[in-house]
Amino acid sequence: MEEHKQRALVHFIKRTQVPFDDLVAAAYDVVQQLQDAYQKLDGEFRDNKGRFVELMIVDGCFMLENEDQIINRWVLEFLSSEAQPLAAGVGLGLHPLDVFRKSMLLQSPPRRSRPQIDSDPFVSEIIRPAVELYEAGLRFKKSETLQSLRDIQFSHGVLSLPVITVDDTTEYMFLNLMAFESLHIDCRH
Repeated sequence: MEEHKQRALVHFIKRTQVPFDDLVAAAYDVVQQLQDAYQKLDGEFRDNKGRFVELMIVDGCFMLENEDQIINRWVLEFLSSEAQPLAAGVGLGLHPLDVFRKSMLLQSPPRRSRPQIDSDPFVSEIIRPAVELYEAGLRFKKSETLQSLRDIQFSHGVLSLPVITVDDTTEYMFLNLMAFESLHIDCRH
């Protein structure tokens, strides 16, 4: 695998014509921020900034370099599952997280616009717990399309929501998505 990573680094440098020393300098400029972003960073990388920068550059170029069609197919297969395959047309993105983000935020069918009930900008929206809403008479239902996190509908006291699988990786996935979106402003929703 390491030789594939080295090949991706060489290809990235050739394609972008960014000198390797510039990549190293840019990584050193933010090395502390990068290290702080890892909750559990192995001591080898916490104590040795040079080794950490090498890891970030080599692995980063490997992840970002999307010219290799074998890797592209592998990323798409990895991010999709039989239970919830990626929707047609998602394609590749800036990063595997971008592919995942796009698949979760596909455009839902257009909805009728609803009139603004309260136009007072100082009224804060309060999000109530699901149990409290249920006890107040609201009913929950699984969305029909299961295509997008945006597929939320409310009609006749029934709130239709998309299904999301919550497991040991969910928190990390959403934290990584938030970090990705903060660095790629044009990707925000």
